[in-house]
Amino acid sequence: MLMEEFISSVALVKLMKAREIHRKNLPTLYEYYTEGGIDSGLMTYPDGFLLNGKNITIISGAIHYFRVHPGYWRDRLRKLRAAGFNAVETYIAWNLHEPEIGVFDFGDGDNDFSPFLNFRDYIRTAQEEDLLVVIRPGPWISAEWDNGAIPGWIYREANMRIRRSYAPFIKRMRAYFDQVFPLLRDLQFTEGGPIIAFQGNMQLTSARAELGCEPIFSCNRASSNGGRQWHTFLEQTPPVNRIENEYGLVGKGASYPDTAYLEEIHQQMLNHNLTALHFTMDAPISSYRNGSLDGVLMTANFQSNPVGQLTELKRLQPDQPLWVMELYPGWFDNWFEKHQTKTTEGRTLYPVSHMQQKHEHMSVRETRTVEDMGMKFVRSMLAVTGRNQIRNEVIRERVRLHEIVEIWGEEQITNKVCKREEKNAFINMTRTTLDMNSSINIYMFHGGTTFGFMNGAIPNTHTPTWKFHTSSYGPNDLDVSMGLKQ
Repeated sequence: MLMEEFISSVALVKLMKAREIHRKNLPTLYEYYTEGGIDSGLMTYPDGFLLNGKNITIISGAIHYFRVHPGYWRDRLRKLRAAGFNAVETYIAWNLHEPEIGVFDFGDGDNDFSPFLNFRDYIRTAQEEDLLVVIRPGPWISAEWDNGAIPGWIYREANMRIRRSYAPFIKRMRAYFDQVFPLLRDLQFTEGGPIIAFQGNMQLTSARAELGCEPIFSCNRASSNGGRQWHTFLEQTPPVNRIENEYGLVGKGASYPDTAYLEEIHQQMLNHNLTALHFTMDAPISSYRNGSLDGVLMTANFQSNPVGQLTELKRLQPDQPLWVMELYPGWFDNWFEKHQTKTTEGRTLYPVSHMQQKHEHMSVRETRTVEDMGMKFVRSMLAVTGRNQIRNEVIRERVRLHEIVEIWGEEQITNKVCKREEKNAFINMTRTTLDMNSSINIYMFHGGTTFGFMNGAIPNTHTPTWKFHTSSYGPNDLDVSMGLKQ
């Protein structure tokens, strides 16, 4: 036993020395990509990306500066880098930075949110922690944020048409960009900063949007007309331009996206010398080329079917590399609803009580979600062992787990099993995405908190009511499942 302990100690010492030598010889991310000077920023070729002429696969995670207290910015960014990521992605929230018409706050104001708003410090901190930065400046950001970060005061103008090439909205948007974009210019990689890319669009969708979407006033009027009128309203209301993100996700009955508006956002970036790589983002299978611009990189978002989505993206732009801008490890929660946990196939996991009720009547299709304690998937077992054997195994497993429940409690066990299954499914989807030579952005790595009353909401489909998002954002964000949050 003493000899074994001695050998283990010697091996540990050798490992530590090897790691120290490796650390001394290995350059930082910035040292590697800026060696010899900076000649170019992030560029594309059919099979990948080049940063300053060197190959790079972007592995980024989303952390919104406005959802994390500034005192924790460095801690969260350091954990992102320690987890092996080389970049951080964040939105910029218009309604926080212009709380009143013409009154701008970038951390120097006297508002409750002011301490959270110095995004320049956030970006510099990311660079100090050896991270590159991807910026998504809006104006519409979605993000389960109130009105997608479009300021509420904008509706004071009668007949305002937001997120499209409507002159009064363009005027307000330009005034905002004139304040924001100069603060980002010198933080670009080619200027010695960490920013490697900017997003220039968001999505076109139907009235099933965030609380504060364009037809909100119509939604409120319709709410007094009863369920049938509400359902008809949702089916017939023209789609809303979520232009700054997933803009190509065309809602039912929609015309083509307002390309002139996309061009306006793109041109405003160029006018302010934001020359880092520009990109758009949509789900390729459902959006196709809608929401894209000629000469601008298209990226994807999805939580299932990575092969299908990326194959379609490559078909749409064969001369460009693959990049998944939002790869979802989970989903957001709504108040008064069960905690959302999604598999990569998009199936909701149910509590054990629900599965006990369904068990005796389950069809072949329903056995896809048979679970121990309501959370154990047996997808492929059906074809191998047959339905009866699966049922017997589930019953035996249920008896065993009910004994454990008496000690730990149902909720805790359910959550543990759920997290294990979800993590494995997400790992498989991520591995497939990387195997297809795609860069990725995990949305979210750390969700943080939607402070104040900035949480968004979505309308119920068949009733004139709303489902409000919880304050805690990204309930299955990656740093929780990796054990990095403390």
